[in-house]
Amino acid sequence: MQIVECIPSLPTPDLWKLGMQIVQNLIKGTAFVIGYDNTKYYNIFRSLMKCVPLNNTDNSAISYDLAQILHNLRPFDVPSFTLPWIELITDKYLIAAMLSNTKTQPHYAILFIDFCATVSSLKLQNNTENSDILFCLGPNKEVVFNKIYKALMRLILVLIHDVPDFISSIAPTAVSTISFSFTQLHNLLLTIGNDQTRPVLLFPNDMTKKSLPSDFVSLLDGLTKPEFSSVIDEMKPLILNANENMKNFMIRAIISTVCVPDLGLMKDPQELHSFKVLFQLMSVVNPNTGAMIVNVLLDQLRFRCKETSFYRRILQTLFSTFAVENSAICEMLVRLALERASTPAPYPHGLKKLVSHLLAKKEDSKRKITVWQMEFAKNSPEVVKFLNAAYNAFSTYSKRK
Repeated sequence: MQIVECIPSLPTPDLWKLGMQIVQNLIKGTAFVIGYDNTKYYNIFRSLMKCVPLNNTDNSAISYDLAQILHNLRPFDVPSFTLPWIELITDKYLIAAMLSNTKTQPHYAILFIDFCATVSSLKLQNNTENSDILFCLGPNKEVVFNKIYKALMRLILVLIHDVPDFISSIAPTAVSTISFSFTQLHNLLLTIGNDQTRPVLLFPNDMTKKSLPSDFVSLLDGLTKPEFSSVIDEMKPLILNANENMKNFMIRAIISTVCVPDLGLMKDPQELHSFKVLFQLMSVVNPNTGAMIVNVLLDQLRFRCKETSFYRRILQTLFSTFAVENSAICEMLVRLALERASTPAPYPHGLKKLVSHLLAKKEDSKRKITVWQMEFAKNSPEVVKFLNAAYNAFSTYSKRK
């Protein structure tokens, strides 16, 4: 430890990397020690982090090494180091250095996604009280969770103010790691951007091949063929038997595979191949999986752009079609959209347009049944009250482009 403490005064790339690896190994040695005080390791790590100019273009390799070490120390792997880890990745020096250089921005993106995934996992595990992270941090699980959640919210707000293009570029990946129950986080991340921002593809092909089971990946291309029904039949058990995280990635891969080729087509959504695939898939899966499909589609409603318009039209057409053929799925779609609209602002442009469409009170050629005519709305005064409040808040967007 004394040798490591001397490295910041005589930093060279080799010595720096050696010191970081030593500290990493020492921290990992206490990964599951309840209540362990990591202050000493945190101070040394922070000194090493600040002894090299990370924002120097020539030091992008050092920036990558630092991001990789912090990635290795993420809360999933080293629960006892969670709070110091958060302090390190939200350090203003680290953020300014990595995000001021386009070559090092991807390095910080890894850490940001780790933070998002950590918070999402904590909430899911906190319900069953089996989280290693919360267990190692003490008995006040709810207090610890709230502290970590607020730290993430503060970080996002700072990044939105200082580097909005960075947040906009990684938003699709970030929301894919965050539980759908975090509606405000989803809305906040998806709001950032404008018509000059280039959206990132929903699920890049290289990620699909690396992250998903090979038997599932081999079926994806079949969904783009005219005869896709048999492919859905083969996929159905693979999707239903997968855990929640894997099911989420499977659905995102399906939507990316069938929707991206249709993005530039100016057709009635009912005529699109992607709509036909999604309609059949939602018709055969269980309600939980159907809700996940709707949530993934809602995650594509961002700022004004052709992608947002496309996915909004798909959702609107699913609503009008299922309103006639399966009222339960239609009700679920409305409920999930309104859940996102029930959190404090801001809201993505696409969500505002969708909600204003769903709550329209007049029928038209594309909307044979309105929300107000459906059983779940007519039979509950509380639901009607909520719908009226949402209608008053969002109806002004129905006439905007």
